[in-house]
Amino acid sequence: MECSYDCHPQDTECDAYTQVIWAKSEAIRCGKQICKNVPNVLFDGVIVCNYGPAGNLERENALMKRKIMTNLHYRRQQQQLQRQQKKA
Repeated sequence: MECSYDCHPQDTECDAYTQVIWAKSEAIRCGKQICKNVPNVLFDGVIVCNYGPAGNLERENALMKRKIMTNLHYRRQQQQLQRQQKKA
């Protein structure tokens, strides 16, 4: 399998690849579960990942231009998150 930046989301061989490089994806959370002694199973575990926000949308390029976060913008965003956490 060979994928490139021009890979379309509907190409099932490339959809995991395009999700990883999707420009709007900002977070990834993964989990792993080991299942030992399961008969007739080739692998003893599974890894599942969830990307956010979701990508692989039709008619969208995986590498859309995005605004670069400046240090000032990052600090403001962190301060806002801290204020929200204190309220919770």
